[in-house]
Amino acid sequence: MPPAPNRHTRDCHGDLINLYRDRIYDSAVPDETRASGKREPVELRKKFYPIEVLRQIFAIDDVKTILFHNCKDCQEHLVDNKPAHPSQYDVGKILQTDATLSLFALLVFLRHPLLIGTFIISFDPNSLPLPRYLSTYDLMDRYFSHLPPRSREQLVSAFQEYKWQFSVPTFTDGSFQRYEQGTILPFLDEVSIGSGGYGRVSRVYVHSYYCKIPVASSLVRSL
Repeated sequence: MPPAPNRHTRDCHGDLINLYRDRIYDSAVPDETRASGKREPVELRKKFYPIEVLRQIFAIDDVKTILFHNCKDCQEHLVDNKPAHPSQYDVGKILQTDATLSLFALLVFLRHPLLIGTFIISFDPNSLPLPRYLSTYDLMDRYFSHLPPRSREQLVSAFQEYKWQFSVPTFTDGSFQRYEQGTILPFLDEVSIGSGGYGRVSRVYVHSYYCKIPVASSLVRSL
C-alpha cells in the first residue's frame, strides 16, 4: 500500500493580499546607508517596516476586509482549529498593540492572515510578544501545529526569516543591550566617523518611533 500523501495547503495569492503585500513592501526603510563611507543601497532583507507606517496601512476596516475576504485557500489554514476563525474573537485586538499589529502584518506578508487568530485566542493582546521572540518550537508545536507537516515547515521557515523586519527593538534607555543574531536595528542611516584598535566608530540615525531616550535631535530622524 503506498504511503499517504503529505497534504499541503496553498498560500493565499488573491488580489487583495497581493495589494496589501505591495503596500508593506513600499514602506520598507532605509533605502540607502553610508556605513562604508559612500552611499550604497540597502538590501531588502536588511530593511524594516516601521510600525507607525503599518498603522497607516492597516486601519480597522482593512483588517476586517482581509480577515473576512472570500478565499478558499485561507479557510484551509484553519483546518481543525475553528475557534481561531475571525468570527470567534474581537478583530479590534489586532490593532491594540505594536506586537499584535506587527504579527498581523507579517502573516499578511506570508499570505496566511487568518492565522493571527491562533495568537489572539492564546494571549491577552497586551502580553503577546513581538514576532522576533517567537521560536521555531513555539510555532511548530503550538500556533501552527494544526497545519499539514509540509505547510507548517515552510511557513515556520519563512516566519523565522522575515520576523526581524517586523519587530525591530525600541531603545528606552542608555544601558548596554544584547540582541539575538539576526536582529535588525531601527537605523535610518549609518555614517562611519573613524576607527580604532578594536573596530570602527559610526554615527547612527535612529527612527524616531523607536527611540524613547533623550538624544540630540540631529541623531533622530522621522519618516
